Amino acid sequence: MPSDRCVVVIGAVTGAAGEPGTVARVTTADPGGWRGVHSGLVGQTVLVVAVWLYLCSLHWNNDGLWFQGDAPRHALTGLFWKDYLQSFTPNLKDYTLSYFARYPAIKPTSYPPLFHWLEGGMYGLLGPSPYVAKHLVLLFALLAAVCTTLWLRRWIAPEAGWAGAALLLLPGIVRWSHGVMLNVPALGFSLAALFYVRSWMDTERGAARPRHLYWGMALSMAAVATYYPGAVVLLVIGAWLGCFGGYQRLLSRRTLAWAGVGALAAAPLGWLLLRWAPTSIGWVIPVGRQVTSLDNWLYYANRLPNLVGFPLLGLAVVGAVAGCASPRWRRETWLLLIWAAVVYVAFSLIRAKESRYVLLLCPALLMLGTIAVLVFVQAAGRRLRATPSAIRIAAAAMFLLLIGVQAGQARRIPLTSLSGFREAAAFFREHAPAEPVLYDGYYDGPFTFYMRAGDPGFRQRVVLGNKLLYAYALNQGWRLEEYASTPDEVLEILQSRGGCRWLAIEMSDRSDTLAAARLLREVVQREEFQKVTSFSMGPRGRIDIYRLLVPVRTPEFVELSFPILGAGTRFRTRPVPARRLAQDR
Repeated sequence: MPSDRCVVVIGAVTGAAGEPGTVARVTTADPGGWRGVHSGLVGQTVLVVAVWLYLCSLHWNNDGLWFQGDAPRHALTGLFWKDYLQSFTPNLKDYTLSYFARYPAIKPTSYPPLFHWLEGGMYGLLGPSPYVAKHLVLLFALLAAVCTTLWLRRWIAPEAGWAGAALLLLPGIVRWSHGVMLNVPALGFSLAALFYVRSWMDTERGAARPRHLYWGMALSMAAVATYYPGAVVLLVIGAWLGCFGGYQRLLSRRTLAWAGVGALAAAPLGWLLLRWAPTSIGWVIPVGRQVTSLDNWLYYANRLPNLVGFPLLGLAVVGAVAGCASPRWRRETWLLLIWAAVVYVAFSLIRAKESRYVLLLCPALLMLGTIAVLVFVQAAGRRLRATPSAIRIAAAAMFLLLIGVQAGQARRIPLTSLSGFREAAAFFREHAPAEPVLYDGYYDGPFTFYMRAGDPGFRQRVVLGNKLLYAYALNQGWRLEEYASTPDEVLEILQSRGGCRWLAIEMSDRSDTLAAARLLREVVQREEFQKVTSFSMGPRGRIDIYRLLVPVRTPEFVELSFPILGAGTRFRTRPVPARRLAQDR
């Protein structure tokens, strides 16, 4: 495979800034030495921050919990970890079940913990708000844009750094950076890991700084500890080393020791998946029918326009062709194509598919598009006999124009917005400050988060209809268990096992698709119940608040059903006990 072997000595190369006196192998796209590398860096950094602030302003009033049911569970799981660390409870399993019995919208076993630990720390500093979690995700979007800018400057051209801010305005980034999801944090860690490994690969063997590799390894593990599919970054690194050499440089004693430490650190995550989230493993195992299906291999191709937009996708195709034909950018183009191909193939083989899984394609496609712009501008400059300075200015102007166009398009990217849940939780804080509340409906996650966020003393509790009256695994058609078949049975369960005088019943087109859910909505119309008020969910329906007028018995233990772990899997536990607050003393 052709590669550019140009070697130049520059004043500083380590990561983003570097140290004096390091010999580095870089492309001829960086001929200006120290001056060329750093010209425009301040302006490009200011642009990235300005575009990031613009991104934050989009959907500023959206709390980030719109993607039900993952987003509110990511938000609440960070609060769970903060509460666990403050409780000093040695038995994590018992505490998790007890916490779930009080606020059943956490997933500490289905996802790795790093983002949730960071989130918990932010809650400790700023308080439990979904906006805290959402802006933590936005900070990772900023990290990804900074890494992209530095990459463009260092390995393509200093003026290419003006395109780095465009990453923040791609449709997929705009959408998923405004939700409390793990895809953008994993993207930030993965891109930083690739940057450092690429820096290590491009240093001459005798002058190699192993800390570049160690940073790359650490950030790769951080990506995996944030989001299990983030492990695709390891496949990209492996493909790079296989195609461009470098495996022999890994065989040092220190490097192997650090790799062993990383494997030991990852072992508990593997055990957690096998024991508590076995279905997640099944999603990554391809089946023969899937591998041979053309629709399977075209799934992400059909969704790339919605992820990056048609203009950038077209530029990326042109950049791939022009880059392979140009000795100046050939090595860089092959690195980007290998990156994109590995990500595409890996996620095409996984049975679970959503466009957000391949966000790591966005920076690679943006960089290929940047090469296309530079090829065009430089070809036009040669034809017009423009000076090198004029060509660089023209390229920067093209990138700024691209950012301006994308900024206008970003404003029109729709995002789901939820309402009514904060107000419903505030109602119960006033009228049922120390009582359990039953919630039944599709959007149980946002309601549970706001209930917990307003209950620092653990005096309230949320009982879900999909744990008390019925249960299923992941979706309503899989491993469904229904525990009531008549209205009288529903009322008896509410009185004897629910322990709730207050009920919040979601009325929407997604809330009564199961027989047990329909029975609940039927029974609350009887004389044993009083409708108190309603809260609008906007176009998605409303939340009706009822009070049960007949006596209820509060059970000492809570029975929790988990069909996802197997039919009939149940745990019996007490809700995590209330705690004294400073104002109570």
